[in-house]
Amino acid sequence: ETGEYVEIIVHPNRSQQELSEWYGERAPKVTSSQIRNIATKGGLKGVSSPDSLSVFFARGEHVYEMRYDIGVRTDANFMRTFSMMQNSFKFTTDPLYIPEEQKPLEEVPVIDDEIDVVEGVVEDEESPVVDESEEVVDELPTEDVESSTEETETDETTS
Repeated sequence: ETGEYVEIIVHPNRSQQELSEWYGERAPKVTSSQIRNIATKGGLKGVSSPDSLSVFFARGEHVYEMRYDIGVRTDANFMRTFSMMQNSFKFTTDPLYIPEEQKPLEEVPVIDDEIDVVEGVVEDEESPVVDESEEVVDELPTEDVESSTEETETDETTS
């Protein structure tokens, strides 16, 4: 296993900037001559990063990044596959769903120093932790469970 993968990341573009301008602001060391304009076989226009490992497509208030992460490798084993994926990328006509974890935060969450986290359990002094797995069942039902399978008759015909 090489650890390589392709992911789609949804970025906000509330001001609906042109794609090359939007990308240029997020990659200030990249010059405009290094940004390559691309188009899918369906005619969707986008831009590619200088290393060709990320492509970007804009739609409304969002930019969609298709990123090929090569992991710890120094070369990309699946550039042809990635190229085919970006060339066939298209938007659906249905409203798009953006997962909660990819939506930008409106405000920074506050971290409470009074909470201890131990093996995924959050505990504070005011509320005890209840382990529901220790629930005791007095008795299990002792009734026999009847099978619901039905016997079927078959016609045997001899020739």
